[in-house]
Amino acid sequence: MNLILLLILLGLIGSFFSGLVGVGGAIVMYPLLLFIPPLFGFEGFSSLEVSGLTSFQVFFSTLSGVITYKKGGELPSSLVWSIGIPALISSFVGGFFSKFVPDSYLNMLYGILAVVAVVLMFKPDKDNLHNEMPQKSKMVLSILVGSFVGVVAGMIGAGGSFLFIPLMIQVIKVPTRLAIAASLAITFLSSIGTVIGKIFSHNIDYHLAIYLAIAGLIGAPIGVRISKKLSVQKLQWIFSALLIVTAIKIWWGVLIH
Repeated sequence: MNLILLLILLGLIGSFFSGLVGVGGAIVMYPLLLFIPPLFGFEGFSSLEVSGLTSFQVFFSTLSGVITYKKGGELPSSLVWSIGIPALISSFVGGFFSKFVPDSYLNMLYGILAVVAVVLMFKPDKDNLHNEMPQKSKMVLSILVGSFVGVVAGMIGAGGSFLFIPLMIQVIKVPTRLAIAASLAITFLSSIGTVIGKIFSHNIDYHLAIYLAIAGLIGAPIGVRISKKLSVQKLQWIFSALLIVTAIKIWWGVLIH
């Protein structure tokens, strides 16, 4: 198989899940780009190259997913800004303090939070269609959630999108479908800074990244449309399955090292 065709296929898979359950896609894309090309006889990418390609793909897949939700009038803008802005600001704080924390502790923190996210997704009564809270309380909790996830994301060097959905559902009492749409938009906001950083550090191979961008623009809207047709319970199970795989991957790395 041609490398370009393989990258497009992998990009379609990652962006599809991005639109389907509201994650940035890095959870899926990073391992796909790291492990799949060598299986087809291509030279493997380094972690730095995978990081650059993934950031580019996540930017375009979340952008196209957000546009699709926006066209359908299903994007909770106030929720996105009240969580996204604190997350963006606090991520710089987390990034600054991460240099004082050993890598082993950061990896353990990442693993613990992944397990917590799995537990939250398996708690009953998660749809919250009739649990609307006062607007002021929702705003305060949104800022707290955004600040917390931002600090964590800054410390561990990951987007933290796997935390947004369970926290929005369980803490802010946001219905699952709205949480998925909001998470996608928040991840898009955070990806802007990531891509800019990769561009200035020259960590993106544009000859390859452009094909992942094209795949992202195509795959995410398909995921969004299918997401609307699936039941809330099925979406929760798909997202939970991705979380479990992520948690296993993180703890495997922690225990081995």
